[in-house]
Amino acid sequence: MMTTNGALSTACVGTIAGAVMLFVGCASEPSGTVAAAGNASVAGMTATGQGSGAGFSGTTSAGTGGVAMGGQAGGGTSSAGAGGNMAGAGGNVAGAGGNVAGAGGNVAGAGGSAAGASGQGGAPVMLEPGIRWLGRVDKTATGARFSWPGTGFTARFKGTSAKVSMKTANADYFQLVVDGTVSLLSTQSGQHDYDLAQNLAAGEHSVTLWRRTEANYGSIEVTKVDFVGELLSPPPPSNRRLEIVGDSITVGFGVECKTQNEQFSYATENNYQTYEAIAARDLGAEVQTMAWSGIGVWRDVGGGMTTQMPQRYLRTLGNEDNSSWNFTSYTPGAVIVLLGTNDFAGGDPGQPFLDAYKAFVHEIRGRYPQARIYLAHSPMLAGARGTALAGYLDQVKAAQASAGDTNVGILDFRPPAADAWGCGHPNGATHLIMSGVLKTALQTDLGW
Repeated sequence: MMTTNGALSTACVGTIAGAVMLFVGCASEPSGTVAAAGNASVAGMTATGQGSGAGFSGTTSAGTGGVAMGGQAGGGTSSAGAGGNMAGAGGNVAGAGGNVAGAGGNVAGAGGSAAGASGQGGAPVMLEPGIRWLGRVDKTATGARFSWPGTGFTARFKGTSAKVSMKTANADYFQLVVDGTVSLLSTQSGQHDYDLAQNLAAGEHSVTLWRRTEANYGSIEVTKVDFVGELLSPPPPSNRRLEIVGDSITVGFGVECKTQNEQFSYATENNYQTYEAIAARDLGAEVQTMAWSGIGVWRDVGGGMTTQMPQRYLRTLGNEDNSSWNFTSYTPGAVIVLLGTNDFAGGDPGQPFLDAYKAFVHEIRGRYPQARIYLAHSPMLAGARGTALAGYLDQVKAAQASAGDTNVGILDFRPPAADAWGCGHPNGATHLIMSGVLKTALQTDLGW
């Protein structure tokens, strides 16, 4: 439910030399952890996500000219200040003279109204322009579900506090950003309420919730977002859009590990500090990340040959087999593919890998005819393996060119210094260097 004036309440490849290990567990907490009860008084980011919304149900109040969304099936309660009102099932919401219908209803402009009974029309209440979802999100009748790293939402409001009700499969970790200040929100497993911000100065504020962890750690469901004050339109979506496809490197596996040999925990995984997230913020771009630790193009880190990235790439929720993404809902200007590290875990994967990589890039081109596609070297492959991967990428690029596609480039994420590692993966400092490589390419090729 969306309310206003509410009560607050891998590649997992072990080392650059090629030792392969997938670590799991949550042995440690990141610094600055917010307790499971929430109680975060923190601050926002400017990154924007996909412009699509989801339905929420519940009780709503509106302040003067305020905007409130959603109606509760089976009847809800309402209260109104000047110019604001909301009914229960199929409820109407008044902003400045405009009404918004409940589930299945429509939205009218200033002075207009729209009616709709809950359940009619087969569509949930759309929360835009109040909430903008980040990444691939599955809208439901009661909220929204997501699982890929970097998914979540962003919003602006005029008020003093905000909280969220969400369900997580495990004790999970989110980057919470309010008015430009970044902090950590950790969760308990199950359904709980969490404070996003408290006791803010009266005025306009922004809040973003960004999933740090990855789809193999379970799905997230947001069922309610409350704001004490007036919900505003979020910043307009950017016309710069990125799509990133990768493995544990792109996930942010071990970004916050302090040493090469530190044991991984999900507390040290942080997609907000990855090369793609940093570059997107710096360039004012939206970003959708599809990445999964241990995955490959043809085979995974353990030698498995099924459900590799070409299959998971098709999903809205990467960990759910029956989830299917609508590719027409997000069209990137650039697609970055950083895969191959895990395919090499068992040695040079040879022609089957090359064929699978060619087919995957051909599929991406078919979905996005105008996008710039970048094939990235792995920063975790050195020596003969790194040379072999570079040769394969050149062959993929040449195959596209021979088919008339010259809009393919190479990103040189070669292995950095030996001290730039955490948990056997690039650390935050290395991701910062990688973000510079990506930004330079985008600025040079696309004028970003």
